[in-house]
Amino acid sequence: MSMVERIIFNVIKDGLAYYKGDDGQRFERFLLNELRLTADEAARARIYFAGGITEDGDTFEARPPTLQHGYARTGGPFPCWALILGSERESGTYLEDNAEFLDSAGMLTRDPETGEVLDTKIRRVTYTYQIHVIADHPDITLYYYHLLKRIILAQHNEFTKNDLDPPLVSGADLAPDPRYLPNDIFIRQVILEIDGDECWTEHLDGYANKISGIAIDDTGEGRTAGEGSVVAHVTPYAGS
Repeated sequence: MSMVERIIFNVIKDGLAYYKGDDGQRFERFLLNELRLTADEAARARIYFAGGITEDGDTFEARPPTLQHGYARTGGPFPCWALILGSERESGTYLEDNAEFLDSAGMLTRDPETGEVLDTKIRRVTYTYQIHVIADHPDITLYYYHLLKRIILAQHNEFTKNDLDPPLVSGADLAPDPRYLPNDIFIRQVILEIDGDECWTEHLDGYANKISGIAIDDTGEGRTAGEGSVVAHVTPYAGS
């Protein structure tokens, strides 16, 4: 299975690129239609997000969130979306951990180096990821927090295409840790709980690849006939 954090990262990256397109007009429509902001507030937020000319005639450089892996540090960049693994745990097992014995072409799974048949295994895993939304203004933090949630919720198909359950989404405010972050920023986190399967292979000690006899007494002597005959304990009822 692909790395889950890469799947999440690409989903967010593609969603952010969509809203950055059209000179930020999509972002402004999101603020108006989804968050119900006033036209003035949405217009100012678009300029912050996509850049442009302010009411005072000044040119403002775009400051969309920067998407990154791992915790943010004092040096930024801010605003940012920081993707962090909160926890990963096995949450369920299947009977003997057995996965599909055949591949998509109906062939036995084999070691690519030796050609030896492999035993395929599978377990259920729950991943919890935190995405920190960090900005230097509380309103910007709110805009980007809700935009992030919207991007994730609108991309459920991308998770299922990668053999993951669509994420359960929750959120919370956080206080900045003064050891790593300045104290004049604002943080919210989006929490994703995602279930998926992890697979691996093991070498077999041996496996059945032919039938050497059928344990039906077809000779009347308690043994099957022919090469590889076996002791028969099944006597079929022929009826009258």
